[in-house]
Amino acid sequence: MFKLYNAALSKFAYSFFISILIIVAPVFSQKSMLDVTFGNGGKVVTPINDSSIANDIAIQPDGKIVVGGSTTEAGRNYFALVRYNIDGSLDNTFGTGGKAVTRLKDRSSISSIAIQADGKIVAGGSAYNLSTNVFIDSGYTIVRYNMDGIIDSLFGKNGITIVKMSNGTGGLKKLLIKPDGKILSAGSVDMPTFESIPALVQFNSNGSIDSSFGVNGKFEGYVNDVERITDMALAKDGKIFVAGILKNSGFVGDFALLRFLQNGSLDNTFGTNGVVKTDFNNNSLEDALGLAVLPDSSIVLAGHTYKRFPVAITSFALAKYRANGSLDSSFGLGGKVITPIDTIQAFATNLIVEPGGKLIVSGYTYNRAENFVVTRYHPNGKLDSTFGNNGIDTTDFAGFRDQAFASALQADGKIVLAGQAGSSDSKYSIALARYGLTALPLKLQGFTALKDGKNNLLQWHTSQEINVDRFEIQRSINGKDYSSIGKINGSLSNYTFTDNTPLSGTNYYRLK
Repeated sequence: MFKLYNAALSKFAYSFFISILIIVAPVFSQKSMLDVTFGNGGKVVTPINDSSIANDIAIQPDGKIVVGGSTTEAGRNYFALVRYNIDGSLDNTFGTGGKAVTRLKDRSSISSIAIQADGKIVAGGSAYNLSTNVFIDSGYTIVRYNMDGIIDSLFGKNGITIVKMSNGTGGLKKLLIKPDGKILSAGSVDMPTFESIPALVQFNSNGSIDSSFGVNGKFEGYVNDVERITDMALAKDGKIFVAGILKNSGFVGDFALLRFLQNGSLDNTFGTNGVVKTDFNNNSLEDALGLAVLPDSSIVLAGHTYKRFPVAITSFALAKYRANGSLDSSFGLGGKVITPIDTIQAFATNLIVEPGGKLIVSGYTYNRAENFVVTRYHPNGKLDSTFGNNGIDTTDFAGFRDQAFASALQADGKIVLAGQAGSSDSKYSIALARYGLTALPLKLQGFTALKDGKNNLLQWHTSQEINVDRFEIQRSINGKDYSSIGKINGSLSNYTFTDNTPLSGTNYYRLK
């Protein structure tokens, strides 16, 4: 049951001495949406070795939270997985005390994780040794873990698959598990010419390369000056959407949206030779870091745009496209939205979509210190004023560098952000923040009272009820001390309740 309260009171007095006091909540505008039942006041900080960071997050069907990233030990970086219970405590049944560290090479880091239908965890990133030629040694790296955090030896070679890229340093950014169980990964290849090109690699469920995809399991190539690949999602028809940045010259760049066919070839019927370019501010740097395909087949990109004149400022930026790649003019201004976050710098790193179509965009802000930031937009691109402070909520951990790089939506609608929090200028820990219910569960259109002989007739009407179990009618003689006088189950929209034994004098009523 949702308990409804509100700090704003409405009182209607009638000549027959019935006064109505209505209290409905949560409060529409509040400074923080942090879920205080999670961790320490809504926040969790987990140190591992010297420093650590979370780059991705996934929610298991049982509600447990898995984050993947890296940890630094004696100047070397290793794969790091951490699993939490629903309340934010470490899950001691996973790895060692809730943590699983995999020492692959001198430099290795998890960029993306996904959970298979059987509960096994697939983690992807990159790895290379300091003593070798990075362009030769680095590749897309996949490790699969059993549910207890132990590496699954049945996957790849002793649980690990590393694919060398043909032209340079491979940096896997995103992986997902397709409906047929195959593992699709996307990222970029840093070329010896100091350029980057898009790269996709598909694996069979056992970790071997899927030779039916692209050229011998891979797509690597120049695509209209598209460089860094940042995110990926599947359409209902199995086509592959990829987000990234399209470089023009110097520090100037634009959002890039690419579409691939299921066989790994670029879909040249989409946009211009498979690519849609979106510019927000001329002569500015724009990064698209989040991608989502909506149920109606429209696509949303989220990231940030840097504007140098007249004042240098980095703002959240969103663009929405129809299925054919054209901008959706019903979204924001001509399909685009720019949102400054009350600071000089605001970097959007992730995008998720609620079941009702609202958009959750998260990242971090910078103004002396860095803080987690999460925003919520209506499907038309307007900020949702019922969330946080007019659609925006920020979270500080310890006054140092706090950056959110990933987000996930729980089954109950709560939002979890993951990233890093600094305990000093040089030491960082994995950090999580969870935010409470993201939708106002009730829209109350009216609450009235009528004198009906010796009885008092209460009536109210709702236009929206989300997870409302029942209404409790409460009465008071002084407007301070209330007691329950009845209950009515929810989901009717029009409600009537009769108080057959009203108190002498003034009666105050409220709904819970």
